[in-house]
Amino acid sequence: MAPATIVASSPGAAAALVKDLCSNGEVMNLVLSMTVALPILNDPFLKVHLKAARDWQAEKRPPGLHISHGEYMHKYGNSIDYIVEELKRKPTSNRACISLVDTGAIRDSGDDALPSFLLLQAGFDRASDEALLITAYYRALEVSEFLPINLAEMCLIAQTISERIPSVSSLNLTVHAFRAHIVNGFRAHKRSLIDIVSVDEIQTWVQEDNVQKLSDLLIEKSRPETIIESTGLINLRIVLENEGWSPDIRAALDQAILVQSEVRTRRANGSHTSSITDCQTRLTAQLENVARLIRDR
Repeated sequence: MAPATIVASSPGAAAALVKDLCSNGEVMNLVLSMTVALPILNDPFLKVHLKAARDWQAEKRPPGLHISHGEYMHKYGNSIDYIVEELKRKPTSNRACISLVDTGAIRDSGDDALPSFLLLQAGFDRASDEALLITAYYRALEVSEFLPINLAEMCLIAQTISERIPSVSSLNLTVHAFRAHIVNGFRAHKRSLIDIVSVDEIQTWVQEDNVQKLSDLLIEKSRPETIIESTGLINLRIVLENEGWSPDIRAALDQAILVQSEVRTRRANGSHTSSITDCQTRLTAQLENVARLIRDR
């Protein structure tokens, strides 16, 4: 199968063209090429996604994310510092690379959190040190929610490099994705609030009969997640029983927890199947049902 190639002249156009390409189904071996002038961070499209991009680039994972790219990129020291020094030393170097994970980490990851962003290489061609070349490889790329963040990350990295290598005035970005696809409602690996808050906070909302807050937590949790975390639902189930809430609500939540476990099992056996989609649809409907029962209690 020949690669599907997209050429764009701005981050917004790149994201829109790729999303349109994937609107009828997943695309294998996507190649996205984008050329932009630097600095670029005032671009209106990028501004929307810069905070998320900075979170993903953080060396210490923010609590609202399952993982960050930065914690992998900078595991052995600041990798951007390395790239800058390598390119200053040897502008045509083929070793200005950042490998986020090795084969052992992939092999041992099972279905646990693992970056889809695997490799970045930066450099210059022989003709000029004005155009910074960056190539990034993704084993999988969700394009409706995650690609805009990924593009913002690449622009952040490029601008950081350009600030330290004054000759750089433009970015030529190439993104390779083995599989590009759309997941409706995708959370871009953000953790659900119900999994972040403490059991004491959940207990307070239950005791205060704050049905709006509890239902909001469940509606947020109902969105598709690739990293399945059950802590919050289990904590809520325990608190509801301790506080003597309706058996109907508890039974509905029990059913949601069972379906969530089924989603986890199916994801362990495959990442892109109709059975996962069907199971996730059931989970979404069941969590929405629990939220409705709580609101109406």
